[in-house]
Amino acid sequence: MNVIEQCSKKLEAGIKQILISVMSGDNQLIKSEIDYHEVIYGIYHCAPQILSGVVPYLTGELLADQLDTRLKAVRLVGSLFALPGANICEAFQPIFLEFLKRLTDRVVDVRMFVFEHVKICLLSDPSRPEAPQIIYSVRPCTKLDQGKGKISD
Repeated sequence: MNVIEQCSKKLEAGIKQILISVMSGDNQLIKSEIDYHEVIYGIYHCAPQILSGVVPYLTGELLADQLDTRLKAVRLVGSLFALPGANICEAFQPIFLEFLKRLTDRVVDVRMFVFEHVKICLLSDPSRPEAPQIIYSVRPCTKLDQGKGKISD
C-alpha cells in the first residue's frame, strides 16, 4: 500500500478504471477473483483521493434492491468512516449522507450495521466534524413507536 500512496497520482486513473469496471459488472473475470470491497478498504487507508470517482458506485450499492449488495456496501462504508482519525472529505459527503440514511432502511440488519458503525465513529472521536450530523441522524431512530415495536422515522 505504501507504493500506492507514493505513486497515487500516476496510479489514480488506472485504479479508478479497474474498480469502476468491476463494480459496474463490466469485468466479471476480475470480479470473481478479487473482493473489490477489500481493495477499496486498503486504498482508502493510504490514498482516499483515488476513490473519489468510485463514490457514485458505492452510493448505488447502498441503494441496491439486493440485500446482500446493500449489506456489503454498508459494512465497507461504515468501516471506512469508523477508522480512527478518518476525515470525511468533501468527495465522500454524498456517500456519507446516504450511509446515514440507511439508519431508516427497511431491513433491520442494515439499520443495525449502520448504527454499530456510527456508534464506533462517535466513541472513537466524539468531537469529529461529522458528530453533529451523526447525532442528528441517529436521534429519530432511537425512539420506538409506542406499542408497535419498530423503529420510528
